[in-house]
Amino acid sequence: MSSIIGRPVRKIWGSMVRYGVVKAARIAEDSWTYLDINWIDDQKFETAQKTLLEQRPAETLTSSEYRIDSVQFFDVEETMRALNLLANRCDPPTSFLDAMRKVTSGKSWL
Repeated sequence: MSSIIGRPVRKIWGSMVRYGVVKAARIAEDSWTYLDINWIDDQKFETAQKTLLEQRPAETLTSSEYRIDSVQFFDVEETMRALNLLANRCDPPTSFLDAMRKVTSGKSWL
């Protein structure tokens, strides 16, 4: 089980893709593995959840644990390589690093 701690995951929620890192994992009584995930740059999701809770106050929409089959493990380097290929096929072409600089307002993240 320790082999999944620290691994990157993503979860699609509506039209959003959430990215995170597995902090902890446990096997529950129902035999499923549940993950505690540190979500990265998750403000859009948190805002959407807050809005939904305001509209539906009786509901509990968030969970601190995610069943292992509800997230995808992925290779960060392979994903970045694929995104760079995609960025270069856009019109006009742009490099992945240029696209990331726009997203991060020119701040260096490397």
